[in-house]
Amino acid sequence: MSSGYQHIDACRFTAASIAPLMHADCLNANTTLITDVQIDSRACTKGSLFFALKGEKNDGFSFLSDVCDQGAAAVVVPKSRAKEARARVSCPVLAVDDVLTALHDLAQSYLQRLSSVKTIGITGSCGKSTTKEALSRITAVMGPTAKTPGNLNSEYGLPLSMFGLQEDSRYGVFEMGIDHVGEMDRMVGTLKPSIALLTNIGISHLEKMGSQEVIAEQKARIFHPGLEAGFVSSNCSHLDLIERVAGRNLVRYDSNEISAIDLGLDGWMLTYEGHTFSVKSVGRHLLEDVVGAIRVARYLGA
Repeated sequence: MSSGYQHIDACRFTAASIAPLMHADCLNANTTLITDVQIDSRACTKGSLFFALKGEKNDGFSFLSDVCDQGAAAVVVPKSRAKEARARVSCPVLAVDDVLTALHDLAQSYLQRLSSVKTIGITGSCGKSTTKEALSRITAVMGPTAKTPGNLNSEYGLPLSMFGLQEDSRYGVFEMGIDHVGEMDRMVGTLKPSIALLTNIGISHLEKMGSQEVIAEQKARIFHPGLEAGFVSSNCSHLDLIERVAGRNLVRYDSNEISAIDLGLDGWMLTYEGHTFSVKSVGRHLLEDVVGAIRVARYLGA
């Protein structure tokens, strides 16, 4: 069975047919169908395509035998270690220049098969998940919607999230979280979101980024040249810097656009343009995220 959020199994890829999508050399080809894509060896099951990424603490290459025993359809490894991989596993080996780049190449190729989907990228120091959940609830009424499952929002998680898209998907709502310089560029290059939203700039990951200005500049790179529309909270710090990096005027939104009655632990009673609805979550910061989601949804035709 494929992971609940993944639909790559519908493509009926084998190791040989998927190899060109990630510029890989296929060794030991067979006819086993790929059901899902994994970067955690513990999540691999029958039909998984395992990317042997090297992290700060663990090297996925160390678990090749394990994933093969668990029924993996193929493993993705660096070309420099392909011979070693073939000695360890009996399943197909996909040899690539860089394993993370190959994961992004595959996600991008998968997205290109889905011509009718509109993608929305959401970034910011906090509020990404609330905005994603609110927006995806609205777009799901408008058409089939895929969204980031859990917190799969990094340069490792985003490509995995993209496999949640299906042939009939109309919308893909994805979080794009970054913790180091250059990460947003990689994710934007893969997803190329149709619409982007930035919630705010905080001090998380300051130790890796160096300053709030660098954080703002890096997050602002979500507003890429091919973007249809960009949205940003009016209360976001460094707005001038963000718009300068974006190279465009961004649509600004504010919690003052919504009327709110605090219901305490029961959440909020909200009124927007004459429509009244309740939200169970608590905290005033939620209001801005809901308005951001509504503004994007209205742009999409809600």
